[in-house]
Amino acid sequence: METTDEGVIHKLKEDLKAYAEARFRLIKFIVVDKIAEGVSGIFYSLLILMVVLFFLVFSGVAAGIYIGDLVHSRALGFLIVAGFFLVLVSLIVLLKKSMIRSPLENRMIKEILDPKKYENASHN
Repeated sequence: METTDEGVIHKLKEDLKAYAEARFRLIKFIVVDKIAEGVSGIFYSLLILMVVLFFLVFSGVAAGIYIGDLVHSRALGFLIVAGFFLVLVSLIVLLKKSMIRSPLENRMIKEILDPKKYENASHN
């Protein structure tokens, strides 16, 4: 009787150990996946930011030259474009909390804590 109980306890310990190891591997894979998503998201965002910055620089130069030709003063044309960009940056700074920062934070939190993505993996 005692050997049967010891065998059951030993088997239970092995099963528990195997479960803990499998659970640890699952958590490790989930963490690696989240890190990979974050890093790829950062690189994607940086790539988009670079494209947008190049677009803004070249369109700003083109607009400065065009407006300068219209007002017969390139310096004034670039000053008008610079004023436009100053107003744009001021609006972004004023609205950063409500329109930029909070939605980005909420999106990141949703992505990190998404329970549906790993729901099936954690129940196996």
